[in-house]
Amino acid sequence: MALQTSGAISLLDIATEFGGTAPHAMSEYYGGGDNVGAGTGVPASGELTLSDFYGTQAQAAFSTGDSYSSFEEVGKAMAVTATTSLTQNISTNINSTSIGNWDYVIRDAETISSFSSATYFSGTTDTRGTFVTWKGDLTINSGQTFQPSGRKLWTVLYVDGDLTLNGGISMSQRGANHSGTSAAAMRIVDGTYSSVSNAQVPAAGGAQQTSNGSTGNSGTSGGTGGGGAGYSGDPGRALGGYGAAGTSFTGGSGGGGVDGCTSHATANGGRGGNGCGERAGAGAGNPGGSGHAASNGGAGTGGVLIVICTGTITGGGTMTATGANGSCWSGSRSGGGSGGGSVTALVNTNSWSGTITANGGTSCQGNGGSGTARILTGL
Repeated sequence: MALQTSGAISLLDIATEFGGTAPHAMSEYYGGGDNVGAGTGVPASGELTLSDFYGTQAQAAFSTGDSYSSFEEVGKAMAVTATTSLTQNISTNINSTSIGNWDYVIRDAETISSFSSATYFSGTTDTRGTFVTWKGDLTINSGQTFQPSGRKLWTVLYVDGDLTLNGGISMSQRGANHSGTSAAAMRIVDGTYSSVSNAQVPAAGGAQQTSNGSTGNSGTSGGTGGGGAGYSGDPGRALGGYGAAGTSFTGGSGGGGVDGCTSHATANGGRGGNGCGERAGAGAGNPGGSGHAASNGGAGTGGVLIVICTGTITGGGTMTATGANGSCWSGSRSGGGSGGGSVTALVNTNSWSGTITANGGTSCQGNGGSGTARILTGL
């Protein structure tokens, strides 16, 4: 139960709420320490006063059987949970909604100077998301890219402290081919930050693109981009393959280029449209479509990346979730690019000078649609 918001408060009251080791001392209760989460608003350094604890409440440890309204709630719970190596294949819902099965890792403060995907991600592709929490500051050095080796439904990084990002965090070309997992809206946080209320990744991204050789439809309000349509230089014979819609787990795949027949992209981050007929390029997807004379579409779609930082983000690195390129065997018969993904950074204070992108893949015609790339502040 939360401590009172006014009146007399004692060290014993604080110890009863947050625990600790007797004899108790105020130094046990800095925000972001072993007993008090950073998200409580209690200072992490300097002189603590009893009034700093008005209205604060201990966070229960993470449990796979508990209910959580948002990814941010999951992170707060993990931040007061014992560290653990990769734990696989849980099915805890968010906001009473299934978001697919997922894996998680809880780590102490860390500087990443030699990244290995296997430390943070399982080798299972397409059917799982991943949640990584740091109980303290995280630094990703220049030259390091935090990215799964295979496709994921989504990736969340929760930093209970400050994030120094001089390297990269990426879900580029890592969107899932999720034919067996239904798309669902994923709540990132409750409340309003940077004028966005209850930020989420919506179930539906940019819509299917049916117009010959046109850029995929953009994702909005957290959504991913749709795939670009393939192009036919002779639409009287056949139109280019349709670009697929984006979903909460992937940007849409690109449609196939056309020489007398049509090959649409497969939904839910599936195969890009094949180059249909001679001299036709293929659309990007999972996998890319097959084009004439090995002019295949690029492998991959933009994935979903969420970065939550309870402190300050600094550095000059990158966050990306870009799509893959369609192939251009002939400028008049090109395959569509796949849609960009969705990147949301939710931080307390933004002092970062880096770049955040979720562009669609390119093509001669039929670029992939852009997804969402945003930074929300005031957590």
